[in-house]
Amino acid sequence: MAQQLERFIVEANVVVDDQKIDYSGGLWRMAEIGLLHREMVVLRIVKACGMVPVDRGEFINVVDYWRNLRDQVLGVKGICDNFGEMESALAPEGPVASASHLHDWVWRAAEQLWLAAAYQEAVNAAARSINARIQQKSKRNDISESDLVMQVFDIKPAEPGKSRLWMPGDRSDPTWRSLQEGVKFYGVGCFKAIRNPASHKEFTNWGEQEAMEYLSSFSVFARWVSESQLESVD
Repeated sequence: MAQQLERFIVEANVVVDDQKIDYSGGLWRMAEIGLLHREMVVLRIVKACGMVPVDRGEFINVVDYWRNLRDQVLGVKGICDNFGEMESALAPEGPVASASHLHDWVWRAAEQLWLAAAYQEAVNAAARSINARIQQKSKRNDISESDLVMQVFDIKPAEPGKSRLWMPGDRSDPTWRSLQEGVKFYGVGCFKAIRNPASHKEFTNWGEQEAMEYLSSFSVFARWVSESQLESVD
């Protein structure tokens, strides 16, 4: 990000400050093309830093637009260059979560969509990934999602064709029963309350923070699924 801002500033300096360039000539236009190539990215970075981007429509002279945007980007770059110090000085201390630290089943499925800001689709992809992992681990391809979770995490013994995924621990201990049922109902909740809206609604209007919380919910469930042990009857 810092490199994008730096390159924009360098190219903008040529466009707005080089007195040797004829603003109506081809050399100036070639220089402006470089700015146009980075304009949308730069405006998005400016907005992400909590600032209102310069509005091209406010300027009759295009050079004035690039000059004002250049000056704004200089301020944004200052924020980026000193972000670590600002965060330490201004923000309360607390845990910081990283998307890349989510369970691998979740983040690998969601990453490319997430980076494209397609948050609803990213959550949907993570849910599909976990469903496929449960089907694969339990050898149950005849059902899916909430029905699948209800059956494979049931505390009843496995039956022919109906395997179980049981959490580690002493199954005679009430705590194990509580954990097993908790994992079951938690997983059902993830599929019914998160996956279903993501799949069936055209637009959910999920923002980045809300979608990250949903990915985190699936990440917790994915860790339990990965820890579970297969119980089957031939």
